Amino acid sequence: MSRILAKESTLVEMLGVSDRRVREVCKDFKVDTGKYLLIESVSHYIKTLKDEGKQEIANLRRADTELKEFRLKVLKNEYVPIDQIELAITDMQIRTKSKAMSIASEASSDVLGKTSRKEIELIIQKYVNEFLEEMANFNFGGGENEI
Repeated sequence: MSRILAKESTLVEMLGVSDRRVREVCKDFKVDTGKYLLIESVSHYIKTLKDEGKQEIANLRRADTELKEFRLKVLKNEYVPIDQIELAITDMQIRTKSKAMSIASEASSDVLGKTSRKEIELIIQKYVNEFLEEMANFNFGGGENEI
């Protein structure tokens, strides 16, 4: 193959790319400052475009597959919209606060008249344990104790 040389500016004009892109893609075919092997540089640029195109197609197919999988999961109700989650968490926070605040009034009648610190502590502990168990069994599905 004959060695036809082209200036960087000629390759820029022929390929319709920036001088930086020419330097990047054709660096292996540079023979002197600003001079490249013409045929090899153009061939390599075309191959690079094909490879980049194939990669882009693969990326698009992968993204399309992921989107289809996501849509399928949405249709199967495997995903919940964020506003429903925010509503459920807010409701749970309100219920938790309300239940925690009621412990004192509920326990007060049971501790009334008790003089033993240990006995009072056990009564309060009973109410706290009931509260914690109720919170542990909290269900986000709807209905009694549920969202």
